[in-house]
Amino acid sequence: MITLTSNQLALWLAQLFWPFVRIGACLMVAPAFATQSVPPQIRIVLAGAIALLVAPLAPAPAQVTPFSFAGAMITLQQLVIGARSTSTRSTARRHPRSASSTWCW
Repeated sequence: MITLTSNQLALWLAQLFWPFVRIGACLMVAPAFATQSVPPQIRIVLAGAIALLVAPLAPAPAQVTPFSFAGAMITLQQLVIGARSTSTRSTARRHPRSASSTWCW
């Protein structure tokens, strides 16, 4: 019989849940997937499949219970990171007073 402790379950949940949240947020705002033609169910299944592939490659998560206040803050952080990772704004722009091809960063 397999015995699992609550700590093991929390670690497995954290190891899969936080990559899922980050990847799911990324897919929800990605231009190719954010259209009405891609149903949310497809995005969720795709995020889950990618998270299953990425989770073993990710470093071990912090020893934080996913349903604690610290876990909620990590979840919020993962949402922000995932949503910002698909930002389409360019960080480079031309300097308005310059006629040459210099760039401002």
